[in-house]
Amino acid sequence: MERRLPIIFLLLLFSFVLAGQTPLPQTEGAENLLRIEVWSLLETEPGREIEPSDIFYEHSVNELKKLAPFILEGMIFGWDFSYTPSDSQRNVQEYFEFTPKITLPKNDGRLSFKDPRIENERFYVWLEYARSPVMLAQKKAWDSVVYPKISGTGRGRVADGTAGIITAYEQALKQAVRSYAQGIERNKPKEIQGSVLLIKTPRLYIDSGFYTADLDFFLQVGKIIPYALY
Repeated sequence: MERRLPIIFLLLLFSFVLAGQTPLPQTEGAENLLRIEVWSLLETEPGREIEPSDIFYEHSVNELKKLAPFILEGMIFGWDFSYTPSDSQRNVQEYFEFTPKITLPKNDGRLSFKDPRIENERFYVWLEYARSPVMLAQKKAWDSVVYPKISGTGRGRVADGTAGIITAYEQALKQAVRSYAQGIERNKPKEIQGSVLLIKTPRLYIDSGFYTADLDFFLQVGKIIPYALY
């Protein structure tokens, strides 16, 4: 009994699952094309014996369809965040939240999945996103200003699937903002608000049952609120 379904089935399934997307005419320049490689585990339980009837490729594709918009929103539009450092003297707990500036539409015709492959129990695919002239102008606006570059590492449980990857991203962003805040403020602020743009291809790997994400961002600080205002 073969443990893997034929590769042709993978390609057919991949095409079928994404068939609802409307192809975008390739009328825009190559500089508008954002291209990054992402992956998903083939199985929810690594090492488990797979029966021929198990459509685990479909699970991988569905996970990537959830992950792709999340990553692209951070790389194209950026995320807004609010960070409250912990303060034991004031009995304040650390708090962090982030939200996309703009969300991508469902079945976005600008998004395509290319060159699927299987390697080391993972399903890899290239995400390609054709940015509009407005989106490209936003990128150039970020590039034209010398924003601080911040970096962080975060972790999320592999057992949580895509939610674990998103948790790892959130923790990496929080660590990056926290480190920056500690370096610029002599007195601990009550809150920092701002925006970040995810840059480079995110690095994601598995370590001891956890997704681990190493991320780099451009940082735009919107407001630093000191305790003196309260």
